[in-house]
Amino acid sequence: MTSAFIVMGYNNTRLADVKKIESYAREFHGAELVLCKNGISDVDREAVHHCVESDLLATEESVDAILDYLRTHAIDLIGVLPFSDRGVPIGALLAKRLGLPGADPAGTDGAFDKHVYRTREAQYPDLPAFHRTIRAREIGSAEQARAFWDEVAPQRVFLKPKGEGNSRGCTRVDEAADLDRAFAALSPYLAGGVMAEECVDGAREYSVDHVAGFSWLTEKATTTGAYRAEVQQIVPAPLDAQAADRIRQSGFTAAEICGYGGSAFHNEIFLLSGGLQTAVVEPNLRPAGMRIWDLAALAFDFDPWAAWLNSARTGKPAQEFVDQRGFAGIRMLRSGADGVLTELPGASALQDEFPALREVVFTKKVGDRVKTLIEDNADFIGFVICASSSYEETQAALLACAEKIENSTGVDA
Repeated sequence: MTSAFIVMGYNNTRLADVKKIESYAREFHGAELVLCKNGISDVDREAVHHCVESDLLATEESVDAILDYLRTHAIDLIGVLPFSDRGVPIGALLAKRLGLPGADPAGTDGAFDKHVYRTREAQYPDLPAFHRTIRAREIGSAEQARAFWDEVAPQRVFLKPKGEGNSRGCTRVDEAADLDRAFAALSPYLAGGVMAEECVDGAREYSVDHVAGFSWLTEKATTTGAYRAEVQQIVPAPLDAQAADRIRQSGFTAAEICGYGGSAFHNEIFLLSGGLQTAVVEPNLRPAGMRIWDLAALAFDFDPWAAWLNSARTGKPAQEFVDQRGFAGIRMLRSGADGVLTELPGASALQDEFPALREVVFTKKVGDRVKTLIEDNADFIGFVICASSSYEETQAALLACAEKIENSTGVDA
């Protein structure tokens, strides 16, 4: 029998993380990796030897099909790693069938379906006194969006898909006259369901990440305007003790509502104006995107990826005490014009100019069409990662690096 971990789904922009997981499985556990997802591609097969095609529906039949593959290939599964929102419920079901550590299958649909989460949160009996719930409704027409607008007025409305990530489809509506246009823009997501929420204004956004008994807070920044995409993250978030404690409590409360059972989570939290109340943006029972786990590895004496695999196998926490090394951040890069990308700056010269710079990655290449309007994270042209001993130095380095690169990028309109 061959020992292996199984990755349940992944966002196609995160293949590098899947490869990292595979290397960790081999190095630390002498194990292979199985990739389970809907729509296995040639790229997937080149990256991972064992690939299982699955609809990722949380049904006994889907789990049986995965177990049949494992038996046929003499694979002994030693850990289940939910890596996409869609992979969370079926991952929990698979782990339970095999007696492996994992979340409670009865609650995990709340981490995939944002409206299910809002419904359960509103009924949860143990919310902290400072934890505010957000009014929400599943909608199927522009008329239903207008009815919700009237109900929450004078609050503004936020429309979004129930089960998408990467900021796809998220739209703020400030005028009732814009509701028809905003709802029409959600047409690609109607099959999976869409919802309306009241907007939370004047809030700062953070996230609570947890893996193997260790948690940290991340400061988040998003774009402004009708579309909201995350543009910057800094680990750890610079907060006073009271604010940090309240954000952390809300993050763990959201995890409990979703039945996390000690598994990894990435829960996004608002700290409302005044700093006394919190509200959940959305819960996620899987690793964070935007390289947040890699930022944590720079900021702390702790490797979230290694800890995740060990916890998925043993259920045991990581080390009790973790030292902070400093601060680490990521900032997304924008195009300065609409058109065709013609030039990108070299990374080596940037490293000489900015000592805090750790990484420059371009997700667009010369010849690609680019635009200034950021509708979701896929519209950025890349990102920089910086790390230093202080928050102020890290923040300044991120802004300076991004400005330098964006001003050095060529676009032919």
